[in-house]
Amino acid sequence: MPTKIGNREKTYESLKRIEDVLMQSVKALEDLHDRAMGQPEVEDYKAFLANPYGYLVSEYWDKYCKHLPEHLDKHHQFKQAVNISQAEIDALHKDYRQATKALGGHAPSVTKGKVSSTLKQSNFDIYLDPKKSDEYEALKAFLDAGKVLKEQFNATGHYTMLQRFAKPGTVVVGGDATVSIHSEAFE
Repeated sequence: MPTKIGNREKTYESLKRIEDVLMQSVKALEDLHDRAMGQPEVEDYKAFLANPYGYLVSEYWDKYCKHLPEHLDKHHQFKQAVNISQAEIDALHKDYRQATKALGGHAPSVTKGKVSSTLKQSNFDIYLDPKKSDEYEALKAFLDAGKVLKEQFNATGHYTMLQRFAKPGTVVVGGDATVSIHSEAFE
């Protein structure tokens, strides 16, 4: 089993904020659906999120306007009846699309019946490349030896000297040298 050496928390948190914006957009679109259709359930999220305005107009026409002549402008009838502008729907849809694009492969799963988050913090775990485990352990021991010299024997100097010998893969954090899991030197 691979050794976990860290987690890209900041990347996860950044993507989580974007996903929250996306889910808020979906919720706002669902609220408009409820307002227009009188029911909160969206029957087909894939079609709805592909073109929310067209979906709502079509669904509204099928549910409430079957008795009207076909030559009437469906968009006009929808706008007059529910008082929801296309611009309002399009703005929310734009927010949804931008968030989806920013999330890339971490975007929520959209099926006919629901929108589900696929974002998990564990997806951002960093694992040690087994081929580099000896180098990683040697680097940790080297840096730990520097810490012992500093703490127990009052050694002075800068960790930059240690870094010179230990690159790549080290970083100074708060005056202490540590193995940098974000350098991709050990992934």
